[in-house]
Amino acid sequence: MLQNRFLYFTSSARSIFKEAQQSAESYQQTYVAPEHFLIGITSGKATTASRLLNKLEVDPSRLKVAAEQAIADQLASHPDFRERWLGLTEEAKRVVELAVDEASQEQLNFVGSEHVLLALLRQRGTLASEVLEKVGISLERARAKLQSLRREGHLSEP
Repeated sequence: MLQNRFLYFTSSARSIFKEAQQSAESYQQTYVAPEHFLIGITSGKATTASRLLNKLEVDPSRLKVAAEQAIADQLASHPDFRERWLGLTEEAKRVVELAVDEASQEQLNFVGSEHVLLALLRQRGTLASEVLEKVGISLERARAKLQSLRREGHLSEP
């Protein structure tokens, strides 16, 4: 069922997952967690999520550095984290579900990169949510800025 949900993701949202996989591999991790999705969001591509970060006055490159540092710190203090899971962690699966829910709340039949960002904010207690909180992004503020983008005519990219 989870696999079928990826069919409804825009190409930019799917690229977040590809970037996340590459990020996990670069850390020699066998799993993909929400913090890897966060690195995928900050990949530098022009997406609705990157527009939303700009609207929130958050530099994607600084956010990426913060996420990478958080992963490095976690691995340094818990080296056994590297091989605990295979594939998506339960938290990452939940982010996918929450992204679908975010799109559904907007009554959209697709899931964009911005929905993945909102889902990371909704999924409390993860390394990704901690990093987002540290840079000052709240779910409520992100939703308000997304609505502002929508009013300006910015819809999700394909």
